[in-house]
Amino acid sequence: MTQVRGVLDQRAHEVTGGVIAVVQGDDHETLAYGSARLHPRRPMTDDTRFPIASVTKMMVATVVLQLVQEGKVRLDDTVDELLPGMLPFGAKVTVEDLLDHRSGILDVFNEDPKAYPLDADPTDAKLRQVLDHPPVDEPGTVSRYTNAGYWLLGKIIERATGHPLAAELRQRIFVPAGMTSTALATDLDEERNLAHGYDENGKDITAGDFSGPWAAGGVVSTVGDVATFFDQLFSGRLVPADVVGDMTTSRGLFDGSPNLGYGLGVTLLDAACGHVLGHFGDLPGFHTIAFRNPAKDRTVVEFVNTESDSAPVTGQNIAFRGICY
Repeated sequence: MTQVRGVLDQRAHEVTGGVIAVVQGDDHETLAYGSARLHPRRPMTDDTRFPIASVTKMMVATVVLQLVQEGKVRLDDTVDELLPGMLPFGAKVTVEDLLDHRSGILDVFNEDPKAYPLDADPTDAKLRQVLDHPPVDEPGTVSRYTNAGYWLLGKIIERATGHPLAAELRQRIFVPAGMTSTALATDLDEERNLAHGYDENGKDITAGDFSGPWAAGGVVSTVGDVATFFDQLFSGRLVPADVVGDMTTSRGLFDGSPNLGYGLGVTLLDAACGHVLGHFGDLPGFHTIAFRNPAKDRTVVEFVNTESDSAPVTGQNIAFRGICY
């Protein structure tokens, strides 16, 4: 953690606050800095909770792969077979295409945020509306990040189990992993001990209605709980080791990112110190970085609660010093 503290001394002033966990074997260190809330001021603590944004995708992907193991879903099932009429070109898109971002589905959340804001209710009707676009690539051919594919995976989980996604995440991931401070959120105002997110001018931009991110980014958690999830996943306790191997095998590099690939719900990044596995997460006012360095048996999870040009860079400088030192 000494290396992390050195970067913090230089860059912590660039963000409202943050918290980082570094886990290596049985050693677990956590460091909180700055403010979780400015008015009234509340300091950041080890157990402050954050919206973890797209790190949610790793958890949703794990549930889908559990269902594959149970024979309730197949990777080569198409969207049309599982969710008839939900996607105009659903006959060409498989579950695996959704998991590895090779579906060709327009990323409405980023490309047209007014069509699907943070407070959008992900009903079947709403998803049919926002997914009514032609493919941006031929399905199965190009790795292009899209949140919309994970909304469909959330629906597939619900259809396959007959239960809400929140319940399946709780019973299949959070409870068995011992993640006692983690939940799929819909209203951030109701979440206890939650950090607030701020823009570059210190304005509180924390979302109240948080229905929209859902299966693509709706989980709230602590750095400790996310680190626990990584331990449980990569040790083969949530899905078998061969499935973890499949999750962490890249299906292709993202367009314009020569060092950034994607498996089944897992980002594969060639960092300065070698190959690391995990996910980034971004929502207005919040940034999450969660990666494992297999060579060092080390996991680093960091949360930052500032929306600015420098905040993601600051967070990554701090987190990757922890991953690579």
